[in-house]
Amino acid sequence: MAKRLFGSIIQRGKNYHGRYRIKGKDYYTPTHATKTQVRRDLDLIRAQILTGEWIDPTSMKAKTSDMTVANFYDAWIGDLEAGDYSPNTVRTYASHWRKYVLPKYGARLLSDFDSKAIAAIRDNILENRSATTASNVLRSIRAGLGYATEKEWLDALPEKLPTVSKRKTPGGAGYAYSREELEKLIQACVAYYQPALIFGAYGCLRIGEVSALRRDDIDAVAGTVRVDEAVKRGLRGEMSIGAPKSQAGYRTVNLPERYLPIIAGFLDEHVPVSPRAFLYPSTKQGGIQTGRPILRAFQDACKKTGIHVGRFHDLRHSGLTLYGQAGATLADLMARAGHANAETVMIYQHSTLERDRHLANLM
Repeated sequence: MAKRLFGSIIQRGKNYHGRYRIKGKDYYTPTHATKTQVRRDLDLIRAQILTGEWIDPTSMKAKTSDMTVANFYDAWIGDLEAGDYSPNTVRTYASHWRKYVLPKYGARLLSDFDSKAIAAIRDNILENRSATTASNVLRSIRAGLGYATEKEWLDALPEKLPTVSKRKTPGGAGYAYSREELEKLIQACVAYYQPALIFGAYGCLRIGEVSALRRDDIDAVAGTVRVDEAVKRGLRGEMSIGAPKSQAGYRTVNLPERYLPIIAGFLDEHVPVSPRAFLYPSTKQGGIQTGRPILRAFQDACKKTGIHVGRFHDLRHSGLTLYGQAGATLADLMARAGHANAETVMIYQHSTLERDRHLANLM
C-alpha cells in the first residue's frame, strides 16, 4: 500500500501552496514555484507535529522574534477571516501576499522584512504590470505590517516605506462612454439586463452593488435606487451579501426620469413581489448573483453596437464623468459615488474643468 502523504498541494496560477488540517482547522504553507518546495514544507511541518515542536501560526504563543513572514501571513489572514472584515478585502490582501510576497520572502523573519525587500517587490511588479497594480500591492503590504505593529509582532513599520509615483497614464481611470454611446448600449442590451446598465451608468453603482439590489431598494415612482448591500467574494471564492465598501457606500441616488418606465416594467415582469427579492437572483451560490451574467450582457451590447468593449466599472466611470460635466460639486460626486476619499473623485472634477475651459474658449 502506498504511503499516504501529509497535507495536500493546491495550485494557484503558476505557483503552489500546501494545505494541512489539525483538529478540524485548515492551515496553509507559503507559496512556492514548485510542488517539490511545497512538499518539503509539509514534511517539515509533519515532523514538527510528531516531535511536539509545531506551534499554531495563528496563536499568540508563537514567539514574535521567530515569526516568519509566512507565519505572520497565516495569523493575520486567520484573524481577518474570523473578524468583521469584508470578504473582498480579505481576498485582495491574501491574493497580493500569496502572489507577490510569500514566494520569495515567506521564510524570512518578519522583523527582517524591510523597505529594501518591499522596494524590490514594487520594482518587480512595475517591470511587468501597471503602476496601479504596484500601488494596490503596496497598500496590502502596508495594511499587513500595520496590523503586525498593532499586535506588537513588529516594533514599528519599516522606515521609508516605498511608494509608486503618481504618473498619469492615458485612460488610466477607465473608458468614459459618451451619453450617446450609453443610450445605444442600453437599447442594444437584452431587455432583462437593461436596468443593470442603467444602475451602473446613471446610478453610478459598482457591479457588486447592482448584484445585491432587492425589490425594496428601488422606488420606480420617485426614481431612486438605494445602496445598502453589496455582493462579496470570499477568500476561497464563496459568495456572500455584506455591507457596502465603506460607510460612504450607504446612499440613495436618483435616476434619469426617461428610464423609469424600463425599470418599472422590469419590476412588474421579472421580480417577485417580496420586498427582499433579488432583482437578479442566481440559481447557484445560494441565490447570490456573481455579476458575470450582467457583465456578459453589457459586453455583448458593446460588440453588437461596435462600441468599445469595456469593464462594467467603465459604466460607473462614465456616469460620474457626465455628472461632473453637468456641474456637480466635489461633495456631490463623493455622495453619488459612495466615496469617502475626495482624491478618488477629483478626476471627475478635472473633467468638469476641462469642459469649462472648452466652453470658455467658445465665448
